[in-house]
This record gives sequence, C-alpha cells and structure tokens, in this order.
Amino acid sequence: SNRLDETQEPILVGARSWSGYDLIAPGDVDGNGHVDIVARQRSTGGLYLYPGTGPAGEGLGQGPTRQQIGTNWGPTNRPLITSPTDTDGNGTPDLWATSPDTGKGLYFYPSITTTGHGTPVVVGSTGWLDFQALS
Repeated sequence: SNRLDETQEPILVGARSWSGYDLIAPGDVDGNGHVDIVARQRSTGGLYLYPGTGPAGEGLGQGPTRQQIGTNWGPTNRPLITSPTDTDGNGTPDLWATSPDTGKGLYFYPSITTTGHGTPVVVGSTGWLDFQALS
C-alpha cells in the first residue's frame, strides 16, 4: 500500500542540500510504477526529473539518476510551477507555470516525460503574477 502511515520511518531523499531547488511531486513520470520528483534549480533555471526506484520513495533525489527535462525555468521566467499529476487525463503528469510574458500569465504543459515536457498552452492571460502559490 502507498498510504502514509504515521509509524513509517521517513526516507532520505538525497543527501545534499535542496535549499536551492523547488520540488514538484507529479507522480509517476517514467511509467515504472514508482513516484518521481521534478526539481527546478532556481539559480540555473534547469528542470530535472529524479526517478523513484522503490514503492516507498527509494531512489528519489539521487544525483546520478537525474535527467534534465527543461531549461529556462528560473523564477524570473516561470515564477510559480506545480504539477497536480495528470490534469488532462491522458495518462501522463502535467506541469502548470505562471509567466511574466505579456498576455500569457498561466501556461499548461501537457505530458512531462523523461526527455521533456509538452508544448505549452496559454490558459490564463492576466493577473496570474499576483498569486503567491500554485497547488
């Protein structure tokens, strides 16, 4: 069972500092049946997939297994990002992001994969930069 049990011991997710990253939990991106993490490195704008290798989160955050799936995702270009798993029902997790682009305040990115993300769709045009969080 993947249910959270209060008596279950936590799993260490990587041994290094995560203070320079924003973490997103999209679910199973690579299709191996285990949860994965997407991380945005704020200083470089790199977007990375960290695949899970076990049913309780094992393997998450291991540097050698990470795969870069995006560039230019820094807080200036995409201030807020989230993944509420599979929004469009096509079987793959998706991303949402705000943007300072004129007239393009909210983007929907269908289908996160191990090699990238889908072509963005503008779904909101104004006022999205006033938000402090997406979930």
